[in-house]
Amino acid sequence: MKTFLQMLIGAAALAVVGGAQAAEPAGQADTMKWKLVWADEFDYTGLPDPKKWDYEEGFVRNNEPQYYTRGRLENARVEHGRLILEARKELFKNPRFKAGEVKQGKTQRESADYTAASLITQNRASWRYGRMELRAKLPQGLGTWPAFWMLGTNRSAIGWPGCGEIDIMEFWARKLHEMTSAVHWRKDGKHQQDSGRLNVPESLGEFHVYALEWNAERMDFFCDGNKYHTVPLAKLDDQGDNAFRKPHYILLNLALEGRGKTIDDAAFPQQFVVDYVRVYEAK
Repeated sequence: MKTFLQMLIGAAALAVVGGAQAAEPAGQADTMKWKLVWADEFDYTGLPDPKKWDYEEGFVRNNEPQYYTRGRLENARVEHGRLILEARKELFKNPRFKAGEVKQGKTQRESADYTAASLITQNRASWRYGRMELRAKLPQGLGTWPAFWMLGTNRSAIGWPGCGEIDIMEFWARKLHEMTSAVHWRKDGKHQQDSGRLNVPESLGEFHVYALEWNAERMDFFCDGNKYHTVPLAKLDDQGDNAFRKPHYILLNLALEGRGKTIDDAAFPQQFVVDYVRVYEAK
């Protein structure tokens, strides 16, 4: 597996003949092979486009400490041509709290010490196969957990991991910086996982392109055009079914690590800055 430094060197921009113009960001889609079918370039101001994005709301998963808010500019906004997902250290009352209520076997929390945002294309757009591409700058504060990922549209009907999960980019800002891609599925009633990993320096806090190329044979995962992980779809079969031959929707979120992981409160607010999200189909 290549080191991240080798990947960056391999993706270095070339000088333009006759001038010092900047090259296109490394790792963008080859338009000879791919046709753009959906995108948000964030060329507007205010809340994320409601025709393209919905929100997850509340304490959603993994016993994470943040409350995902809905339609709150402090946590999700578009400005200067970019989407800002911002995690904040603040006391936030849970508007859905009911004393004594238990959901999914857990007592609900009355308030949160952190807020953040999670955007989803669920019930707006979904895809089976294609190239999903993100250009973004990741937060570096200890305990932050940005992700660009997908879930099967049938999740509410059959649950996780039977619906399938595709993690195109997850980043844990720990003492050892680690970015991963992963596929989660169910086989013979048990959770299965196949992961690819990159150990990366703090300089990952600059803009990079993260992408998935997904077809009927395999899923390939890229950083700045360099493939570092492949999963054959045949490996993901489960008793004649395969979650990854069915539509998935996109999630784009800034979480914080739970389960006793360290969070650096002094580093807040933290921002996940997104230049664009694009989806392509093979020509």
